[in-house]
Amino acid sequence: MLQQLRFEEELRSADEIKIPKGIQLSAKEMTMAVELIKKHSGKFDISKYQDEYKKELMKIIRSKASGKKIARKKLEVVYTKKDDLVEQLKASLSKTSKKRAS
Repeated sequence: MLQQLRFEEELRSADEIKIPKGIQLSAKEMTMAVELIKKHSGKFDISKYQDEYKKELMKIIRSKASGKKIARKKLEVVYTKKDDLVEQLKASLSKTSKKRAS
């Protein structure tokens, strides 16, 4: 199970995590999972990160509650050329040259 934590309030104790039993992984999937974990692992202080999404959402809620009209931001959709998830992950791993803290 690969889970990216983003903010301090998302941390849970290991006892709270319910891992499904009886799941079979292929060697290819396991290798990819281990590579992803190694690539994205590192020491960092999670308290330095702020939940910008939550702040912006609360701003929108307060504005709407006071009757103001909200300007919407356009989303940018990025399409990939490959359908195979493993191939997409391999491509993303080869593009990432430095470790990320999150």
